[in-house]
Amino acid sequence: MIKTQTLDMDSVSQQLVEHFRREGKSLREIGEWLGVGESFISRVARGERNLTLAHLAKLEKVLGKPMSLILFELRRDSVPARHREMYTEALRILTESDKLIRRLKRRP
Repeated sequence: MIKTQTLDMDSVSQQLVEHFRREGKSLREIGEWLGVGESFISRVARGERNLTLAHLAKLEKVLGKPMSLILFELRRDSVPARHREMYTEALRILTESDKLIRRLKRRP
C-alpha cells in the first residue's frame, strides 16, 4: 500500500529553503528569486514564516518547471533506498515530459 502525504505549507516552505541551501544557494539568492529579503527567507528557514502561493508561482517561473515537479524533486531524499532507483527514473521521465510539453506550447 502506498502512503500519501498531505501538503503542509510550514514543512514545504522550510524544506524548499533547505533544499536550495543544500544545492549551494544563499538566502539572499533565494530571496531574490522570490522578490523578498534575505531576512524573510531566514524566517522561513526557521519556521517563523511561510511561502505564499505567489512565492511558489515565482519559484516556478524562475526554475522553469511546474511546482508538482519541484515538490517531487524535494521528496527525493526521503524515498527509501529500495525505491530510490524507481523514483529517480520517474523524476527523469517527468522532467523530460515537462520539457516536451513546454516545447510543444511554444510551437505556432
